Amino acid sequence: MLTFWNLANLVKDKEISGKYAERAESSMVKGYDLIGDSYLPSRGFFLFDLIQQFVNYDKIGRIKKIQIGFYENKLYKYLAIKIPYSDKDKNQMRAWPLVLPVNRAYKVLNFLRGNNLKVRFELNDSVWSEKQKIIYLPLGPHLNTRNLTDICDLVIKSYR
Repeated sequence: MLTFWNLANLVKDKEISGKYAERAESSMVKGYDLIGDSYLPSRGFFLFDLIQQFVNYDKIGRIKKIQIGFYENKLYKYLAIKIPYSDKDKNQMRAWPLVLPVNRAYKVLNFLRGNNLKVRFELNDSVWSEKQKIIYLPLGPHLNTRNLTDICDLVIKSYR
């Protein structure tokens, strides 16, 4: 998924970039399907155990915390619904929640997807999703400040 996401960000041609973004999204959904409803983790591919030893999770957590601060500063005034979370949670979050009232959510989602940010509604089968929708904005070391600025700019433009 990250390979396709990075290719989508590197390619300047909007059509090709969109195809890579769609492939990244389908890879993500396949990953969700593989996780399934098992309570136990899968053993996984042995090579991933080897690679995992070299991942600096603390550094990734610090990067996510900075990125969340960036999203909060840029998008706070556009949030109709704010989710409370502790400062301690920030380095563990896999994405930043953008919660929107239903009357605005579809317009925002369509605008973001139409501009090659392949996000979708998450937790859409929840009872509370009848009144509001959640879109997770990406976090992680694969994103730089330019990427975050572009994402925030798209969210802000979607409100116009």
